[in-house]
Amino acid sequence: MAGQVVRWGVLGCAGIAIRRLIPAMKATPGNDVVAIASRDLSRAQAAATQLDIPRAYGSYAEVLLDDQVDVVYIPLPNSLHAEWTVKAAEAGKHVLCEKPLAPTVAECQQMVEACRRAGVRFMEAFMYRFHPQHARVRALIAEGAIGRPVLMRSSFCVRMRRPPEDIRFSPDLGGGALLDVGVYAIDAVRWLLGADPVAVTGQLSLGASGIDMSAAIALAFPDDVLATVACSFVANGGGSYEVLGPDGKITVQQAFAQPPGIAPRVRWTNGEELFEPVTLDQRRRAVRARHQSLPAHAPRVLIVARQQRATTDPRRQRHRQHRHYRVTAPPRLSPKHIATGLASPKTSA
Repeated sequence: MAGQVVRWGVLGCAGIAIRRLIPAMKATPGNDVVAIASRDLSRAQAAATQLDIPRAYGSYAEVLLDDQVDVVYIPLPNSLHAEWTVKAAEAGKHVLCEKPLAPTVAECQQMVEACRRAGVRFMEAFMYRFHPQHARVRALIAEGAIGRPVLMRSSFCVRMRRPPEDIRFSPDLGGGALLDVGVYAIDAVRWLLGADPVAVTGQLSLGASGIDMSAAIALAFPDDVLATVACSFVANGGGSYEVLGPDGKITVQQAFAQPPGIAPRVRWTNGEELFEPVTLDQRRRAVRARHQSLPAHAPRVLIVARQQRATTDPRRQRHRQHRHYRVTAPPRLSPKHIATGLASPKTSA
């Protein structure tokens, strides 16, 4: 949609939208936020006033009926992603959906098929992928800086100091460490290794509400490549990953979210690269890429992000505090996956 303004509508007043994504959209040339909705009209009006958004609605459906909206951003609780992605597609809107796409494979498939039928573009909000440090890692792997990768370690651990009623602690709303922060670590492994696992084993530690508070996962990939993933609402270690090969390793410490004032860096056996400026905004880069991907006069083509879950969800089995599970040959959602990226501190409606 080069040369045209992309008009965004936002479903919900989640903190990630108010503090991060809407400012990024408004700061990126060629983009404008024209509508925001909440089930509480006064909350939508307050957000619209704060962020200079011209229209506030008291229902999500009103945004979909707004013919001045080209793309909708969905930062709703995980359990609502499928419903409103399908409705947005049926309304002819392109969709940027917060991660994860949905809690189950079946819902992800419904979302993909709805967007395909409507011919709208569909993107998962993994904004971290747009930070140039990861392009540098991919280039190092491609040029053989560490030899063929044989092992990868990835983790995202954030001590969650939020009240018990927060949506992250609600099983019914798709809460839990795996869906909130673990998906980043898993996505990084699959993206950087360029493959899907052929087998997965894992262990969860469940909290009082039944959601997973910590998870440790082992993934086996083709050609004897192995990976480990850890995530937690209890441990506090941030997000990082390492890719190891016979000739050394590549390390990224601020992989998924950049702390203020700390410049991300990529380290490998024979070098290091610092990424300045510290203020580089991966969200603005993602919005800019989204804008450039939308065709001005061509038919709308589907773009989907990689998102698939085990068909057996161990968090549903709450009679034990720890659960071991195994999955083989994860199902693919579509023949073609074009993935993108983000970090999400708050996702309330």
